[in-house]
Amino acid sequence: MLWLALGPFRAMENQVLVIRIKIPNSGAVDWTVHSGPQLLFRDVLDVIGQVLPEATTTAFEYEDEDGDRITVRSDEEMKAMLSYYYSTVMEQQVNGQLIEPLQIFPRVTADTVV
Repeated sequence: MLWLALGPFRAMENQVLVIRIKIPNSGAVDWTVHSGPQLLFRDVLDVIGQVLPEATTTAFEYEDEDGDRITVRSDEEMKAMLSYYYSTVMEQQVNGQLIEPLQIFPRVTADTVV
């Protein structure tokens, strides 16, 4: 199996990544990324800024396998999130399941009205 030899990043580097940006109190926006493993934290914040132009966002969260929210504030934490997600995708593929988008939850500062 390719994943065992190269890890989830290498196995998924040519895959399209769909990130679902959850908008507080109003739904979600799907963002298709063609270079997922090269994606930087700043890139995600820039897109969140386009989705929520009135908001100030310095971090975002994702949910782990236990449903706990994990905060992402740096490229290192971003890589950990992507590694977790790609591992989940590989498991879903092996089990013949539908691939779910990576859901992220922007952390909007208290002085921002959304």
